Amino acid sequence: MSFEAYKIAVSISLVEHVSAGLASLSTHFKRADMDAAALQKRLDSIGKMTLAGGLLVGAGAFGLKALQGPLDEAKKYQSEMARLQAQGVGDAALAQADKYAKAQRVIGASHRDTLKMVAEANSVLRDMHHAEAVTPLLLRMKFGIESVMSAGGHGAGHGEKAERMFMDALKVTELRGALNDPVSGKFSEERFSNALNFMTRAYTASNGLVKPTEYLNMIKTGGIAAKSLNDQSFYFGLMHMAQEQGGSRTGTGLMSAFQNMYMGRTTQQVAEEMNKVGLLDKDKLHYGKTGHLAKIDPGSLKDAELFRTNQFGYMNTIMLPLLRSQGVKDGEEMKMAIAKLFSNRTGGSSWVTMYQERANIQKHIDAAGN
Repeated sequence: MSFEAYKIAVSISLVEHVSAGLASLSTHFKRADMDAAALQKRLDSIGKMTLAGGLLVGAGAFGLKALQGPLDEAKKYQSEMARLQAQGVGDAALAQADKYAKAQRVIGASHRDTLKMVAEANSVLRDMHHAEAVTPLLLRMKFGIESVMSAGGHGAGHGEKAERMFMDALKVTELRGALNDPVSGKFSEERFSNALNFMTRAYTASNGLVKPTEYLNMIKTGGIAAKSLNDQSFYFGLMHMAQEQGGSRTGTGLMSAFQNMYMGRTTQQVAEEMNKVGLLDKDKLHYGKTGHLAKIDPGSLKDAELFRTNQFGYMNTIMLPLLRSQGVKDGEEMKMAIAKLFSNRTGGSSWVTMYQERANIQKHIDAAGN
């Protein structure tokens, strides 16, 4: 079946004496939570009025006004169908998308909302099966954000704002490998649902300040350092810093610290300081003829796996206790001691900020567990 043949989901046969103006509108009708019988009944009624009063022009104007809502919705629905077609979706897949949109029953979502979400998801995933699989979850995310933010007195419209961020949410889950099961490689509704849940909770907890866009920016600038973090550390451990300085700067700080400490790309002076503090695995160090450190292998950091998956956790459980055991006092002295462990200004500054804000960061992590 061609696109032109099925894009008008509701077929209407106008009564014989309806004005030409109304008849010309029939090609624009699309089902928008109204069935064909109801539309037909309305048109029949308009047709009889034109016969009784003989005011075809007036009836046409009345009919246009009465049917403006369904007509506008029809045009918008067709626009989404055309958008899918422009993405290279074939006739069979378009027909399936049309059927799918009308079959879904997600609270707070019309047929057009559903079709629009399918089109947006497909624009990112380029797979109609995956797009249809993620659509109900995205719609529930939208409804949940709208409900929570409105109930909290923040006004309506957050669902609309979130709708524009859904593509970023999809990209975040895709880049973090949360779309598919790591073993089977197949789409995992559970993993995807968890990722959306984390971003929804972060958005509502921050009163709309920490959006999926910020997490995407963190991945773009943070690279493997951001992708390697566990879910709790990525979504909630970084939430406060993303709120304070934005996703891009937070991601840049993550990557700089990762390169310095985990990958061992640092100066000899800083390496000596790290070794003095007790942050390096002595079995993985390389010394020169003079007895100074010549090279640090990637992963030479003490408890490197914890650093890779949770930088904030590493600071609290490894770095700070080691520094305190050597007599470093909390406050300005501790900030200077932390800065000395980084050869990169960005990484050092990021960790000093993380130290300063550790109480607020921990509050977000604790709240996430409730």
